[in-house]
Amino acid sequence: MPGELVPVTSFATAPEAELARNALAEVGIEAFLEGDQVVSALWYLSNAIGGVKVLVAREHAARAREILEEKDAGEGAEPSADRVALADAFPAKSDAAEDAVLETDAQDAVARRAWLAAVIGLFVCPPTLNLYSLWLIFRIAFNDAPMSPTGWRRFYGAVLVNLLCFAGIGVFVRLAVLISSG
Repeated sequence: MPGELVPVTSFATAPEAELARNALAEVGIEAFLEGDQVVSALWYLSNAIGGVKVLVAREHAARAREILEEKDAGEGAEPSADRVALADAFPAKSDAAEDAVLETDAQDAVARRAWLAAVIGLFVCPPTLNLYSLWLIFRIAFNDAPMSPTGWRRFYGAVLVNLLCFAGIGVFVRLAVLISSG
């Protein structure tokens, strides 16, 4: 391992820094990453810690900066024939299709929360968590975003569990009124 390491650049994400480290390794400059594990686990701290730093030995710092600048300048150039052929073979998803997948995932997450709140609410604190679950159910019902079949099963399961819970609370209140009045 080299003596003194100095930062040559930093990136907001660990994969970007890894690409830079690989670019330096291709020309024989050993590079290390600092902060990559923190940013991978806690991405929102990236700015606070200065991103993921690429470190190299002091004697290779100037050359490493040149290589990374050339790499950045080269990204704006025309893609090679191999890259074009690869892009044609594997076309990227359209933004609309990707947005639909994200909306479906978001709706499924809300349905999952509704289901978990309904089930846990039966045992932990029935009216509170079941009211939260009911609120989530209304959010799903009045939102036109798509949902997967699993999401729909969780949605209907949460509705059923909440109905049972509120029916049980109603019976309990009715019995309490009957006992107290008579």
